[in-house]
Amino acid sequence: MTRILSLCFILLAAVSTRLQAQIHFSTADDWETVLETARQEQKNIFIDVYTSWCGPCKRMAREVFSDPAVGKYMNDRFVCIQLDAEKQAGHPFFRLFKPNAYPTYYWLDADGLLLDSRSGYMPGETFLQAVHEAVENQKGKRLKEFTARWKGGERDTAFVEKYLFEVLPQFHPDSVRPFLNQYLAGLTPEQLRSPSTGRMVMRFTRNLEDDLILRTLLGQSSSYREQLTQEEVDKAIYLVLVRIPMMHFNTDKNLYAADLQLLNRLDYPDKELYNKIREIEQKLFSAQYGEGLQQAVELCQAHEQEHPSFYSELYYTLIISKFFQPDYNPGTEELSATLHLAKKAFHLSPSQNTLSYLAAAYARAGNYRKAYQALAYLPFYKAPTLSNAVYPLLGIVFDREKGE
Repeated sequence: MTRILSLCFILLAAVSTRLQAQIHFSTADDWETVLETARQEQKNIFIDVYTSWCGPCKRMAREVFSDPAVGKYMNDRFVCIQLDAEKQAGHPFFRLFKPNAYPTYYWLDADGLLLDSRSGYMPGETFLQAVHEAVENQKGKRLKEFTARWKGGERDTAFVEKYLFEVLPQFHPDSVRPFLNQYLAGLTPEQLRSPSTGRMVMRFTRNLEDDLILRTLLGQSSSYREQLTQEEVDKAIYLVLVRIPMMHFNTDKNLYAADLQLLNRLDYPDKELYNKIREIEQKLFSAQYGEGLQQAVELCQAHEQEHPSFYSELYYTLIISKFFQPDYNPGTEELSATLHLAKKAFHLSPSQNTLSYLAAAYARAGNYRKAYQALAYLPFYKAPTLSNAVYPLLGIVFDREKGE
């Protein structure tokens, strides 16, 4: 009996030690209480933001937060709390920080200034390394410093790029576009044409807004094409003038009409050309493939010298418009036009991406031998490669686990 009791005490002690070694997450709901506790105990703050359905969140709790080494390190140095991003969405913390992935970890100092943030699952050693780096980064103090320099009128290009695209997005991502518009308003015509300005305005291709960013991108596109990579600039222009409006064409006709009104008000190079491209895309998305493909080939041939990327862009539209789905049976002329677009796209810009287009065109025409031959050469070409999201639109299911 004595031995059994001794064994029980040993086991209880081991369990108790392990429980103590786990990260101890405070149950305090009041944010001011968390800050006050951190100040009194002279600790930093760690916040684990999770959701109940998040697999990586559960894995972190199971494998990392329960690790004795991780638990001891964090408990000694941090006041730790966990927040469910959905069930506790009204917590004051979320008025300051807005995660867009789960899990997301925030490390703050005792005054609530951000040290750093990271997202996703990471093993224990990697997590502790991230903790060390977070304490060193002091991003909250960096924000204060950079904001003061901005308010003081500093507008050096290197500073602006670092502030707007590295520091500010960590805290106020919605402020980046207004701040850049403010910056552009103070530039000379020569500065607006510079490559650094071009790189900045080309970051804003997810929305179509009538502001100085859009007007600069369109108005200075010729200068940017001369100084930067032509393909990169053309892609940015295509995104704002075609991809965004056509997304609205497929989802919200009112937004599409507003896009067209906006673009009609502006004066920019190749305006009529891009109007014509949108008309072609409308036909492709409306399954008028015969007419759309004929017009696409004619337009690409007419503008091949100055806009070689049009072949690739319109071929991509053909894919996402479901031309390759098995429930559609293309005619001979459509298959011929599709193959022409793919061959030209690959010839003018050889890459894994355009080689995949060529293989898909051969396969759609029933020439599987040439399709397999094309795919065999994929490793010899550079990125970009075809996005995994596109494979189902080609009738191909990509297995992420097996990588095939």
